[in-house]
Amino acid sequence: MAAMNRAARRRLSFAVVRWTVLLATLGWVTWEFVAHAYVSKVHPSVHALCPLGGLESLLTWLSRDGATLSKVFSATMGLFFASIGVALLFKRSFCGQVCPLGTLQELTSRLGRALLGGRRPRMPARLDRTLRWLKYPILVLVVAMAWDTGTLWMQAFDPWPAYAHLWSPSELFPTYAVGFGVLIGSLIVGVVFDRPFCAWLCPMGALTAAVGMASPFKVRRVESECIDCGLCDRACPANLAVSTAKAVSSPECYSCGECAAVCPVPGALDSGFSKKLRIHPAVAAVFGAGAFFLAVAALG
Repeated sequence: MAAMNRAARRRLSFAVVRWTVLLATLGWVTWEFVAHAYVSKVHPSVHALCPLGGLESLLTWLSRDGATLSKVFSATMGLFFASIGVALLFKRSFCGQVCPLGTLQELTSRLGRALLGGRRPRMPARLDRTLRWLKYPILVLVVAMAWDTGTLWMQAFDPWPAYAHLWSPSELFPTYAVGFGVLIGSLIVGVVFDRPFCAWLCPMGALTAAVGMASPFKVRRVESECIDCGLCDRACPANLAVSTAKAVSSPECYSCGECAAVCPVPGALDSGFSKKLRIHPAVAAVFGAGAFFLAVAALG
């Protein structure tokens, strides 16, 4: 009974910490977009609140002898470098603990679980693995086009600028029409399958996945403590087989901590930098998100 109570407290503390950060971040950036449209242009636009714009700006700076993109503020460079730094430390914690677009998709996925329950299908692993490769050539295309054109080439196809311009309909169409379609499609598909844009199409996710391969931070399982309940597999939004891995090394792991949080045996599954240096899921969420915001503040 004591172990069960401890497991319940572990799940609750993790959920409170993680969702406080996710919803606060989503609420803040949404307010900035609304205020930019209706209050004052002093409030930052989406171009200052998008790490991918920082990558495009960096490529323009390198290919155009120090030129910068007019719509991109220095803050977006801070977001970009903070995202890369966090990926080196905590793998894809930006995706799992911060990204507002990921939060929107996760909310629709939770809605799907509530509406469909056990009838919600699980993406076949082989098809999922194939689709997940799509974001890597998309990243290569974004890099090539940004280098060649010196523009925010991706913005017309990106669901994040489309979300930001929901409060500026006159700007939303036709400029961001494709991105709007991707946004709506991702949210609809997200009712059935977890975070489809993050998993299959996001170039920033591809970049942090590649960089995160250098991080020692992983979800680690103690085989002697594991009771093979499979809850971690069902909780994983990346469709990974957590229950059979000693350490989750896949670049597709969002470092969201959901698998460790649902584990009914405290100590059987945790994130950490080594077998001995393991971290409570709620603490890991604080570290991942906190490292990002501290880096943004330092670079800003």
